[in-house]
Amino acid sequence: MKTQQNMPRVNPGSPTLPRQTKRLGQVGILELTPSSTSAHIIELATLRDS
Repeated sequence: MKTQQNMPRVNPGSPTLPRQTKRLGQVGILELTPSSTSAHIIELATLRDS
């Protein structure tokens, strides 16, 4: 996670066509509360296999 102009920023990439390959990519979840900020990247391929 990066901060730009005092705002959190996350770029997880493409969820459907990462690096132009035929596989599942990633999604990002940005959690904001009054007291904290956190970001999580989830590999969709790992969810598919479980």
